[in-house]
Amino acid sequence: MPKNDVNRKSSLAVLRNRLAAVAALIPADVRCVADIGYDHGRLIKKLVQTRPEIRAIGVELQPHYIDQFWRLNIFENEADRHRVDLRTGSGLAPLYPGEADCLVLAGIGETAIANILTADPKKLLGVSSLVLAPSRYFIKLRAVLRELGFFTAKEDLVFERGNFYHLALAQRGSDPAENSLIWHFGPRLFEAQHPGLYQFLTYLKPYLAVRMPFIEQQEPSFQVYLKQLDSAIKIARQFAEEKDKG
Repeated sequence: MPKNDVNRKSSLAVLRNRLAAVAALIPADVRCVADIGYDHGRLIKKLVQTRPEIRAIGVELQPHYIDQFWRLNIFENEADRHRVDLRTGSGLAPLYPGEADCLVLAGIGETAIANILTADPKKLLGVSSLVLAPSRYFIKLRAVLRELGFFTAKEDLVFERGNFYHLALAQRGSDPAENSLIWHFGPRLFEAQHPGLYQFLTYLKPYLAVRMPFIEQQEPSFQVYLKQLDSAIKIARQFAEEKDKG
């Protein structure tokens, strides 16, 4: 087996599933989490069962998700049930300003995430943390976060069912790496020399190249992004080679 294949397998083995990775990004001091687009409610159930201090709000567009949640999720402790508040509506509309200090937007495209976050800035009052796990790439979100006064404080990668996913915890403030090349591709991943970084970036290049015409319509700066990707891959490869030597 070629050495690169061995390195790839050993690197990917440490990547957690998306649910665990999303839950791990929620800060310890959070008291109320709003999961926007909670679907089957697996994250809400996990948080309620493992974080007794947290109150969980779930928002879905269609009302049938509420009945589905209670059919799929059984809580032995009645007190845990009362910490779950499910609502119907679009995006952040069902939330009151200042109600949740952490928003989770996972499993939807980054364009949808951007639209939800920018639809009504008042809904972000009191929100200190955003946990974002777009369904594919993480290109335009970084600039959107900057405009909203957030930056990616933590980042992680998940390799699941043959695909990479880029996750981030965004908090209020500015990014010291904003003017550097690595800002576009995950500065926290580079700073931590994430074990899956090189494989992620080499996966990203052909994935994005195939989708370039569609992405360019939504993201005019995509050509610059794609050109800088080669330099980012070179840096990540150096990290990987140094780890192999060590």
